[in-house]
Formats: sequence, structure tokens, C-alpha cells
Amino acid sequence: VGGLARLDDDDGHGTMVAGAAAATGRVLGVSPTSPVLPVKVAATLDVVTPETIVKGLELAAAKKAIVAVLPSSQPLTQAPVNGISAVGRAVEAALGDGLITVVPVGNDGKGAQVFPGGLAHVLTVGSASSFGSREAFSNFGPWLDLVTAGRDLVLPVPPAQCASGYARGTGTSFSAGAVAGAVALIGAARPALRAENLYDLVRRFAILDAQTAGFDADSGFGLVDVGAGLDAKTPAADLPESNDQVFWLRRSAARFPVLLRSARSATVRGTVSPGKDPQDAMKVALRRGDVLSVATRGTAASALLAATVWSPRTGSFDMSLPAPGTLLRDTSGFTREPELSFRATSTGTHYVAVFAPDWVPPGEDEEGGTFVTSGPPHVAFALSLRKRCSSSRTLAVPLGRLRRPGGRLTSVTILEDGIRRVRWTRAQVRRRVRLDGFANGRHEVVFRAAFSNRAQTRVARVIRTRCTLRLAR
Repeated sequence: VGGLARLDDDDGHGTMVAGAAAATGRVLGVSPTSPVLPVKVAATLDVVTPETIVKGLELAAAKKAIVAVLPSSQPLTQAPVNGISAVGRAVEAALGDGLITVVPVGNDGKGAQVFPGGLAHVLTVGSASSFGSREAFSNFGPWLDLVTAGRDLVLPVPPAQCASGYARGTGTSFSAGAVAGAVALIGAARPALRAENLYDLVRRFAILDAQTAGFDADSGFGLVDVGAGLDAKTPAADLPESNDQVFWLRRSAARFPVLLRSARSATVRGTVSPGKDPQDAMKVALRRGDVLSVATRGTAASALLAATVWSPRTGSFDMSLPAPGTLLRDTSGFTREPELSFRATSTGTHYVAVFAPDWVPPGEDEEGGTFVTSGPPHVAFALSLRKRCSSSRTLAVPLGRLRRPGGRLTSVTILEDGIRRVRWTRAQVRRRVRLDGFANGRHEVVFRAAFSNRAQTRVARVIRTRCTLRLAR
């Protein structure tokens, strides 16, 4: 395989997956010009642990790879809980570093959720026939994103496995390798796309509908199509990913600014997907007594959503806990237009999150034993945030403290947390000024005054002081 460094391959599986993505020679992969970084995550044959997966993703991200394939899967019930969490966080961190993770859905022909294919923000790939129907061996379910060919593929193998250097392979691992090649090809052609935009584009737009139009549990969004991905418009602006836990919001202040810090309202747009991107969270600045109004609207009339408000004390991954103590307010279930109102009891950065409904796990209905799932695969929303500050008050301006002997006051400015809230000229300054949104406490007051120097000319100076402002109704 072009670009492969020497690395022992116990059974040829990794070489075949890499070949589906980027083989050169007598058989071409989907993106033969893409270099391959081989990373071995199996300590011995068939032994892959969450720890080795995490280390592999960290290495790939450090090497600035844009796509990684984890060509193995297992039933979710067999994966250790701590391992699931660790790998999930590694996938999220990798996406933030520009790396998309591609995984196979598995080869058991079942609808049971698999690991790591059921994690958020992975591209989970199944196998389809030339007619677009699901291959019988390919697993299925709501966590499936894409399908592509995975039966009887001629792929390169180490000479120790086959003297000709090629062998036939069947399985969703090779489908995942092919999709990884598609991601690499589209990413190289469209370098301006951020990883989260490329993930969204490949998952939703670089596809052809399979036998069932739209999303379904057998084929996901459809058959991967590189041509469609190259021609598709850039996905609509979405909130930066990963943003479904407080951990990621705190990781980058530049990517996740605090909303309502210097404004009374804001509207943000995002998308959530059951299982794949279960919630979007954002930071909101509130002072004690502020009233926050949250209104959420799905772009589709049938979209169901939930909205929540979280405490400044929210832990890194509280939003995944079944009964967190830091949840302050929610909309009590999923509705089409969830709304809530919340009065802050403390000052600090709060968190607002929008949740997608859970998928109904695949199973049998009560009558005919038919495989069923429910819930839309992709929910776009608009979130409106409005902050009504504490009730109108009258500010008692301590003019005596602000005047200096020999000076003539020209203006007063009051700042909260470094942000100018009010500025008065001399003509506007009175002992009491009506305003909204101030709390009792210490604020920085900047005032300008004109002073006489020895030449009896007036010199403007800026003097800063701190004083306690008393608020009276």
C-alpha cells in the first residue's frame, strides 16, 4: 500500500483496510494519493483494548491525520463502561483536533448496538450490495451512518498471507476503510472545511439514497458518493463541535464564547442527532436575579427537542448522568417547541443545552415481530436566549467620592467585569439614576475630570477608583 511504513501485520486485516482506503498498484483504493499512517492498536492478535484505541487516536491526531479507521467492533454490552467513556472522549477530542473517526458497524447481521460504532461523532459504516440493499452479514440500527461495498473486495495483503500480495475480503471493516478514503479525498479537495463540517457533509450530503429513501436503519443516510461530496454545498453553519459536555466548552474559550455577557439577547442555530450528537451546550453569563428565557424551535414541524439550564458548578460530564445535581431547570420532556424561564440565584457562567430525543432501540413490536425504530436522525434547531436583568432600580451615585478638590467632573462610566454598562456626561449625572441590571456590590467607576494646572489651563485626566454602589428601589 502506497505510503505504508514497515509494520508487522499479524493477519493482514489492517493492510486490507488501509488498501480499501488508499491502495496503489494493481488495485486502487478510494484515495490512492493519500498517505497512510499505520497505527497498531492490537497488542496481540484480536486483542484491542480501549486503552490502545485511545492511544492510537491521540497519536493520529498528533500527526495531523484527518481521518482514522478503527477496523473492529464488538457488542456494546461486552465493552467495559469506563472504556466506553474513555474512547468516547478520545473521539470527541480527536474531532476537536481535526480528526474524524470511522468505524465498522459489525458483521453479525444483528441490530444490537456495537462499540465503538454507537458512540457520538463517529462515522459508522455498513456494507451494501451493488443494488444498494444491506448485505445480510452487516449489522444495522439507528447508529448506522453510511454504507458502501463490503463483499468480495480484492485488496492488498502482506506476502506472508498470500504470495500474490492480494486476497478477497468481505466485511464492514473494508467498507469503513473505503469511507475513510472518501473522507480523505473530499477533505483534501476542500481544505477549508473544519473537521465537524466535513463530518456533517460526508454523513449527510456525500450520499446516494439506497433502496429506502431518506434515513433508515438498514442503510443509514445512504451509499457514500465522493462526487456528491465534492459538489455539495458547505453545510449550514452549526455550533462548533464537540460541544455536548461542559468539558469541551471549558477547553476552548475562543471557540465557545460566553453568550449574553454584554447583550440582552442572542439566537444560535445548531443540529443534534440521536446517538451521534445527542445535545448541544453553550455558555451563558447570568448575574444573581437575572431572568433567562429560553425558546427552542426545530426547523421541521415534527422535530422533538428538550432544553435545560445548568449550574455554574456543572461537572465536566454531568450532562450524561441520569440524575445530575447541577441541573437547574428543564422542559420536562420532549416537545415541538420547548420553552422555559429561569431566575438565577447566583452569579456566574451558566450552561444551556438542547437535547435530541433518544432512539427507540431496535427490537420486535408486539404483533408482527417487525424491526422498529423511531425518531428523526438529524434535528436542526434555532435557540433564542433573552435575559431580563433584575427589576428596574435607582442607582445612588456617590458623587462626593468621585469629585476631587479643584476638579470639575465631566463624565462617569461604570463597568462590570471590565464591560462598560453605563456612561453619563456631566449634564446627565444626578444623585440618582434609573437603570436596569445592576447588582449590589463593588464596581469599577471611571470618571473624567478637568483640573487646573500651574498655567491655569484645564487638563483632562482619567481617574479610576472602586467603590460600593448602593442600589435602592
